[in-house]
Amino acid sequence: MCLALPSPSLSAFLSSDMKRGVLENYYKACHNACRYTGMRVPPAQIVQEFVQVWKRLRKLKGNGMVWP
Repeated sequence: MCLALPSPSLSAFLSSDMKRGVLENYYKACHNACRYTGMRVPPAQIVQEFVQVWKRLRKLKGNGMVWP
């Protein structure tokens, strides 16, 4: 996992009402963990988490929330 999650389920973590800053920090951590280096390929679970966080941020943006 990208960070220590307060919930055992990623979907429960992302669907809860959380502060935008916490979600953005989680996104940045997943983005960093998904970087491809010449020595390793990121694990599929981390890539899946990254996509789920990205979807949640897109949903927030669609609701009028502004983020970088």
